[in-house]
Amino acid sequence: MAVTKYNRQFNVRRQSAAQKTHLKKLQAGRSGHHEPKATSSTSRRKVAVLVPLTPPGGRVDQATPAELDAAHMRTTNEVCEGTLGSTIQAKARSPAKTLHMINASAVHKQNNTEAFEAAHTTEELEKFVRRKACEEDTRHALQEVRAEHARVQKENSERKEVSRKARKAKRTARDNVLEQLEIHLEPAFWDNSTVARQPTVKDISLQLSWLRVPSRGVKVPAGPSKAQRAELVQALVEVLRGLDEDKVKLLYAQNVAEREHAVLLPSTDGIPGETVGGTVGDEQSESEEDEDD
Repeated sequence: MAVTKYNRQFNVRRQSAAQKTHLKKLQAGRSGHHEPKATSSTSRRKVAVLVPLTPPGGRVDQATPAELDAAHMRTTNEVCEGTLGSTIQAKARSPAKTLHMINASAVHKQNNTEAFEAAHTTEELEKFVRRKACEEDTRHALQEVRAEHARVQKENSERKEVSRKARKAKRTARDNVLEQLEIHLEPAFWDNSTVARQPTVKDISLQLSWLRVPSRGVKVPAGPSKAQRAELVQALVEVLRGLDEDKVKLLYAQNVAEREHAVLLPSTDGIPGETVGGTVGDEQSESEEDEDD
């Protein structure tokens, strides 16, 4: 058993040494603009090789690193894969943009186009460029791109507006229910519940939602909305135990005033259960959605 373990460790060290030697040969080959040699047969593990994307002996292959950098030429797979990922992300953010527009934007950012334009562009040159662009756009391709971009932007705006109205209706329904809610701020009311009066998850969630309104000035954890009943009861009891006597009196006064001035709804049966009962933490999730819009 010990001999087998020793042989395994020896083989691993031998493979690592072979890989290091092979990588050094590859680096030396790339620095001399030669094609990388094949992977050593003594190594069992495959080593990633950066294959040149241009034919050997060509102008790109014979160019110096400074010339390649000045021409913004990327000649290895690792750089091209990163550029491909950036292109996919840009296409996802702006579906109406063509590949030519994405490439132009990337080159504009990489080669300091703004500084070059500021140093060399004149008003006459800008007029000439615009006139030539209009003359060459015989098929009205730019107009089609702008129309497609406007259509996508309009669809996004309409979708966000529908989502915004749905969230507003949900908040209104929740506020109407909370205004008619009778609160109980005694920890014993929730901690020592009898068999005849077992508060449901909906009751506990509504109580936490009422306390979580910013005007109450009560710190309520944002996580219990998806918790089990025992965890909700524990969270509510901990919040109530942290209130002093003056705060409890003030909260009761607010509750009485809200119930007196509440607009009675015809029925709350049409309000979804997640809108009424699962309201703990909804305020935070809705604000995050607004920021995403």
